[in-house]
Amino acid sequence: MKARISATVENGYGASDVRRIINQSKSKKQAIRRLSAELIQKHHLLNVFYGYGQAAASASSEKELYSQFCDFAVKQGGYLLVWVGLKRDDQYQTVEPVAWAGTGSDYLRELSVDWSERGKSAQGPTGKAIRSGQSHFCRNMAVDPAFRTWRTKSGCFRFASSLAIPIKEGQTVCGAINFHSGVANAFHPMEVDHLERITAQISLWVRFFRESDRALRLDELNRRALESRTAISALLEASLRDLDTNSLLLAALQVILSVPWLSLESKGSIFLADPSTRTLRMAAQYRMAAILLDRCRTIPYGYCLCGRAAEQRHILFTDRVDEHHEVTFDGLQPHGHYCVPIISNDTLLGVLNLYVAQGHIPTSGEQEFLSMVGNTLAGIIERKAIEVELHQQARFDSLTGLLNRRSFHDEMNREILRARRENKVFALLYIDLDGFKRVNDINGHPVGDEVLRMAAVRIAASVRGSDTVARLGGDEFGVLLVGLIDENDTLAVANKIVEQIGKRFIVGGVNCHIGCSIGISLYPAHGTSLEEMVRCADAALYAAKRGGRNCFRIYPL
Repeated sequence: MKARISATVENGYGASDVRRIINQSKSKKQAIRRLSAELIQKHHLLNVFYGYGQAAASASSEKELYSQFCDFAVKQGGYLLVWVGLKRDDQYQTVEPVAWAGTGSDYLRELSVDWSERGKSAQGPTGKAIRSGQSHFCRNMAVDPAFRTWRTKSGCFRFASSLAIPIKEGQTVCGAINFHSGVANAFHPMEVDHLERITAQISLWVRFFRESDRALRLDELNRRALESRTAISALLEASLRDLDTNSLLLAALQVILSVPWLSLESKGSIFLADPSTRTLRMAAQYRMAAILLDRCRTIPYGYCLCGRAAEQRHILFTDRVDEHHEVTFDGLQPHGHYCVPIISNDTLLGVLNLYVAQGHIPTSGEQEFLSMVGNTLAGIIERKAIEVELHQQARFDSLTGLLNRRSFHDEMNREILRARRENKVFALLYIDLDGFKRVNDINGHPVGDEVLRMAAVRIAASVRGSDTVARLGGDEFGVLLVGLIDENDTLAVANKIVEQIGKRFIVGGVNCHIGCSIGISLYPAHGTSLEEMVRCADAALYAAKRGGRNCFRIYPL
């Protein structure tokens, strides 16, 4: 007996453990059997401990760490169910099962556990272990009042007792490992001691994984932030290029599609809004199917996903072609969308349409970045609109939309160089409206302005598209007739203009009658510079006025 007890002590039991077992046993044989059984159990637990330690080193994530342990504990420890629950800092302080093994997966699906102070679902071992940071038992599920909430369900799976041991990240409890046995009072001190030691090792690995994950996430966030800043800078840089609006938006679209961390397909489009018709017009596209270029050329607000984004004015996401995807056709491939409204000061400027793979899971980071992209595009579109407006004001007459005097002279200088280089002939027509001052004085400036606009339309309609028409100021207009064969071509156009201006103008029920006088000079016959041609055309104009008006004269007089 002494030899056996000595061997027992050598195997890790202290004298107090031996005396406890002898005192609790009715006979020496019973004591020896209990000692042997507990030694076997201890040896078994040590195997589980060291075997799991080797496996834990191969885990590539925190979740895999938990899954491996649950599987080990069920197979090597003989528990009916082992599961890991992590605490959530949500409104109800819930505990979420993240890994398990053994019987009772259905039990876990319906399990409601929290770690709050007063909740009924927080009085079991799991909630107490998480709150206190200490291990907690349910030694007999059949009678323990704290387990009343789960008693019916646990009984279906033959659970009789359970143990919850807290998992810590440093000094902070982050969850608990739960062991379920089919035997009441199953967890004796030696077993608990070894399970706590294993859990302590798991806690060290959890801390390692979480610190690694935080470092990786930080690296990833830094990389994404850099790529995002680079993309926004590229968008702003593109906006400085001397491009028309459509070309500028295409360059911006290509920048957005090239952002490495965005999970976008390499195609998309940008629409510009027309608030007067409540429609979107496709202004830029990249690798869109030909059929979509036709069907999506113009989209009403509220129609299909882009139209809905325009109407609702917030980012729309779908991970598949659903019932809201109204533009469909045979051969349409599965996909999802981000539709981003482009808004400035509550004014809708357009919609950015991007493609993602079917089943794509959206992230808050994607939506935040795309919202920033939408704001950047709004600034780019507004800036371009201002540039266009300034360009219009600098080059065009605000009343008639024709070129102004300065732009007309610039065009004339270019035509002189072209005609000189190609040995061509062109004509300059100076036009002055006869009787316009009387119409303006009698009917007022609004009527006079409308007569000027209508006169500009009639003059432009009397020449070819390759010719140039300008308002030089007041009631004076200029025309460049290019590519002439002989003088008769010029005279025919001048006669047509006199006829068109001589027809009555009806403005708001008011009949207005005016005429026009035209002076003509030819390149190179009457001058080879702008100044010479203008002087000759002006002299011819005044000759026409002296000759009775409502006619034309060609230099020399």
